[in-house]
Amino acid sequence: MAIPRIKLKNIMDALKYIDENGVPFHNQSTKYELVTENGRKYPPKYVIAVADHLANDTDISVNSFKAVERKCG
Repeated sequence: MAIPRIKLKNIMDALKYIDENGVPFHNQSTKYELVTENGRKYPPKYVIAVADHLANDTDISVNSFKAVERKCG
């Protein structure tokens, strides 16, 4: 799935939402983290899912996000 149409404000609202509601265990990040200026860490896929929910009234789900790692060179 492509990253949904969201704006910086949606990301900021998502971070606030996560601060207030937490991250469900099954949405914890296993490899990467989004780190804010104040050092708080968030699971990137969940942040995008929450931002999409807040911006576009979708369900909060990371199931359609697939991580693909590629080696360069």
